[in-house]
Amino acid sequence: MSDLNLIRLPVDPRLFIGWALDHGYLRVTPGDGRGRPKEADLGYAMHASLSGLFGEQSPRPFVV
Repeated sequence: MSDLNLIRLPVDPRLFIGWALDHGYLRVTPGDGRGRPKEADLGYAMHASLSGLFGEQSPRPFVV
C-alpha cells in the first residue's frame, strides 16, 4: 500500500486561465457561454500544467 499525502496548491484563477489560454490548453474562457464545456475544461488544463511542472511525480488524483 502506498502513502496518502494531501497538499493544497492555491492558484490564482485569472492568471491560470490566462496561462492555459496562451498555451493552448483552453480554447475559450470558462463560463463565457461561447464554447462547449470540453473547450473550457479546467481539469485538463490543470492536469497538463501539473504534469509539466512535476512530471512523473505530479499529484494524482486531484480536484480543481
